[in-house]
Amino acid sequence: MTQTEADFLRLAKEALDTEAQAVSALKTRLDSQFVRAV
Repeated sequence: MTQTEADFLRLAKEALDTEAQAVSALKTRLDSQFVRAV
């Protein structure tokens, strides 16, 4: 694997981790709003 490939994979993994955290935070917010609405 070249250095460029390694850098790309590391960046892609960081982006996926960030996206997973954002989705998790959004889900938590939606869940709390849903509970209030019921």
